[in-house]
Amino acid sequence: NEALDDARQVVADKLGYPIAVAESIPEDASALKNAIDLYVQRGFNIIVGTTYGYSDGIAEAAEKYPNVAFVNASGTRNADNLESFYARTYEGWYLAGIAAGAMADSNKLGMLAGFPVSVVNWDINGFTRGVQV
Repeated sequence: NEALDDARQVVADKLGYPIAVAESIPEDASALKNAIDLYVQRGFNIIVGTTYGYSDGIAEAAEKYPNVAFVNASGTRNADNLESFYARTYEGWYLAGIAAGAMADSNKLGMLAGFPVSVVNWDINGFTRGVQV
């Protein structure tokens, strides 16, 4: 969130006008819906979400507002007017895997993750890696 807000401030400075921001919106579709509805009513046509938990709410809003562009950090869904993005954390995970493999006494490694999202459960070829327990 901090990096996205820093980027927002840089873009606002470069463009020469402020970019609206709403803080502390719970990862709840109805709370997010109210904020998005307000922004759309005020004429905003690009809306950026900052968390995985907004995925369903932003997807619903993208369907409701086809003329508004939506982007969502670590989102799980895309559409014609919705794009999700994520940092290249797999590069660091790859290096961590090499280090873990070098330290392992067996040929088995495991990884724990907080959410069953695509960057945890899928590799670049679409094959499932994760096992939910």
